[in-house]
Amino acid sequence: MIRSGLFTLSILTLFSFTASAQATNYGSNSTTPVIDALGRPVANQDITKVNNTTEVYNEWFPGKVTMENGETYKDLLLKFNLKDNLLTFVYDKSEAPQKFKDNVKVFAIYADKERVFANGFPKFDGSDSNTYYEVIAGGKTMLLEHHRQYLKQVRDENRAPTVGEYTNNKRYYLYKNGQMSKTSLDKEKLLKALADQSTKMVEYAEKQNLKFDNEADAIKLLDYYNGL
Repeated sequence: MIRSGLFTLSILTLFSFTASAQATNYGSNSTTPVIDALGRPVANQDITKVNNTTEVYNEWFPGKVTMENGETYKDLLLKFNLKDNLLTFVYDKSEAPQKFKDNVKVFAIYADKERVFANGFPKFDGSDSNTYYEVIAGGKTMLLEHHRQYLKQVRDENRAPTVGEYTNNKRYYLYKNGQMSKTSLDKEKLLKALADQSTKMVEYAEKQNLKFDNEADAIKLLDYYNGL
């Protein structure tokens, strides 16, 4: 039985809850194909060595999860596999990994900083409601980041493409009024998406000397917008 605990995140108010939490022995059942940067399937049989990892972190870190029915569990060690969109847990690093039988709506991993991931967003840009996005800025309008992973073929010393290297390709999205849209850390795109408060947003950005080329500035902008 998973131990329960207190875990509240403001973004949970955006979702409805319908399921209960259970755990089962880990065994990846993902059918997600390994693809390259152009979305083309990679012939795995040609690859004899793979570098880097498909995990957000290559080791277990403390975390908390909230299920679709609002139940919360803490005192867990979590790993999140980007390629398979798969969250696993243990209570002790010596244990065999387990996966959740029912959907985890939100989870947080505490490593060098708190990182929050959530699913339940509309189907968009090749993703569906099961896809986890990292929540960069929360609130009524959210800045989300999707870490898409692909396998890059690297030639070995004999020029044969037998070495693979997992590469993370980040994409940014805005979730506003129940809809998803593409965006980037770009002044024009972000201000256009928040055009209903255009004058105030421009004034705030100038006053704060926001550069729009980093997540910290984007978070400030979204926090201000959500507070209006």
